[in-house]
Amino acid sequence: MPVPRRSLQGEWPGLASFVLALAGACIGLGAIWRFPALVGEYGGGAFLLAYTVCLLLLALPLLLAEMVVGRAGRQNAISSHGDLALLHGHSPHWAWVGRLTLLTGLLLLLLLMVFGGWSLGYTFRAVTGALGQLDAIDAAALFRGLQGDMERSLLWVTVFITTVVALVSQGVARGLLPGMLALVLLLFTGLAILTWAVPPMAGGDRFAAVLEADFSRLSREAWLTALQHAFYTLAVATGVIVTFSAYLPERISVVQAGLLVLVLDLAAAALASVVVLNLLEYAGLPLVSGPALVFQVLPVALGQWFGGSVAASLFYLVLSLAALSSGVALMEAGTVALAERHGMGRGQASILIGLSLWFLALLVVLGQAQAWSLPGTLSLLDLLSALIARLLLPLGALGLLVYAGWLLAQETVRLSLGLPTGWGFHLWYGLLRWCAPVLLVVVILVNLGLIG
Repeated sequence: MPVPRRSLQGEWPGLASFVLALAGACIGLGAIWRFPALVGEYGGGAFLLAYTVCLLLLALPLLLAEMVVGRAGRQNAISSHGDLALLHGHSPHWAWVGRLTLLTGLLLLLLLMVFGGWSLGYTFRAVTGALGQLDAIDAAALFRGLQGDMERSLLWVTVFITTVVALVSQGVARGLLPGMLALVLLLFTGLAILTWAVPPMAGGDRFAAVLEADFSRLSREAWLTALQHAFYTLAVATGVIVTFSAYLPERISVVQAGLLVLVLDLAAAALASVVVLNLLEYAGLPLVSGPALVFQVLPVALGQWFGGSVAASLFYLVLSLAALSSGVALMEAGTVALAERHGMGRGQASILIGLSLWFLALLVVLGQAQAWSLPGTLSLLDLLSALIARLLLPLGALGLLVYAGWLLAQETVRLSLGLPTGWGFHLWYGLLRWCAPVLLVVVILVNLGLIG
């Protein structure tokens, strides 16, 4: 079956719009609530260097592999994988790679609805001055109160998913493009202002946390952690990159775009680290990560900062923007698949997905409010996070590497990348076929506790 030469959804107007939109999809909550703790624990600039190496060896091959499939297939993630496999003389059942990545992306969107809803709730509290000057006990009680209040949590979940659906339903030119550009530009503007304004560390250099390198702390564990975070930091194996790349004009260099996305992802993570680590030292608070950092520890630190209400408002706005930009991208991938494969309009498809996820989010929110626990004391939220991180994302990524590196013809890959036959292409192709799969297996073994 021939694949279309141009996506039915439209095209990105240029390199900058594609890079910014894809960066918005990739810069998620982990860049703000996990990466700073890793930088602080594993030697500052030394960890940043190790992380950059892991991005180039694992994340970049995965990113470019998905961009190859999207540009060559010009359709949604399922159809692109199935039709390209058929054209190369293989079973169309390889569409399972697209199905798996889309399922993973939609489950990740379900998680983002909850975390993004909490972020919006904290933004509202910061703007209205309700955060105030909290101590650790008050901050923990505030977060437990939000989790336990099902009506309030569901309200913010509804605001989050309604915003996402509203943007995606308008199409690429009228909704996705202006929405993603606005979200990403506001995100970087907010991070830049926070970085400029944050109280510096004791030495007076606010950038010391990421520029000073302590290589004695760059242990084997640090390298494995950097490899893990490099894998999870981008929107790989969620259907987003394949979908966004289907809108790429022929004139745009895939390799250049991929490298620029990595630079923006690294820049956002570094700026977030500067803000968080300086704040924690300023307030004399412990280094933690995850929801506990942003919803329990940082409210205390922000309250101690001069002009804390303004700073808190900006910080939680940035957190909300990171969740929303990722959520819009994930919704786009699912909406396009449903619309193209079942003949639906964008509005109908996005609303159907949004409503389905809202009812699932209702169960998750109810589980948080009622403190439901599964065997092993896991909540529904914890179980969903573990399922995505430890099983679905690695399995989908492994399928993508096999598909792009071994199933597609080398010439198809080269032409989609827009690279001439030469050492540059063969270097990347070697990373795709050999290096990235080995490193991904290492990530899987670390997840299983077999390497540590």
